[in-house]
Amino acid sequence: MRIIGCDLHARQQTIAMLDSDTGELEDKTLEHQGETVREFYSALSGPILVGIEATGSMQWFLELMEELGIDCQVGHPAKIRAAEPQKTKARSKRCRAGVCSCWLKIVFLRSGCLPVNHGMCAR
Repeated sequence: MRIIGCDLHARQQTIAMLDSDTGELEDKTLEHQGETVREFYSALSGPILVGIEATGSMQWFLELMEELGIDCQVGHPAKIRAAEPQKTKARSKRCRAGVCSCWLKIVFLRSGCLPVNHGMCAR
């Protein structure tokens, strides 16, 4: 399963993607130009879970995820910030260290797994 924490903005999105089978973690920024976002998500194989923070401009993204058959969970911004492991000043650092990794932790907790060794599950 691929678990993706996504910090969605008007012109781009920053993601942290975990492959729960291999433990591989990848950071990536996708520009919202042309078909870039559609091509990226449609090229992913296997079960996929995406987590995003609720924003006023998320509807297009939710519709795309539904069209592609990808499970997309939306979190309340205040609850996500409260669960962040540390407070950082830079928005990009907060995304990578906070919002994206927070989604990975939430998914693990819901599934009964604990993140160990770069995202590998231990039951």
